[in-house]
Amino acid sequence: MGMDEAIAARMRMITEAGDRLSGPDLLGFVLDHAVTETGGLGGMVHLRGPGTRSLRLAAVHGLIRTVARDWAEVEATGGAGAPARAVAQGA
Repeated sequence: MGMDEAIAARMRMITEAGDRLSGPDLLGFVLDHAVTETGGLGGMVHLRGPGTRSLRLAAVHGLIRTVARDWAEVEATGGAGAPARAVAQGA
């Protein structure tokens, strides 16, 4: 199976999973596949809650809990570093 065929097969699997999974289960499933497809070691998905500027950790793949816990919430203000700047700038 060539690379294009493997990508197409993975996309079909994700699309079919969307019919069976929802919410956090679907988000975690897609994150797992995104990390695998890109050859990454791990990944996180943060979502912005209604009425807030901070981001909350919604899914994790390949990271130990203590690392993920440090990223449980990314504030738009009050913190230094790229994550806080990205949130503040809406990036």
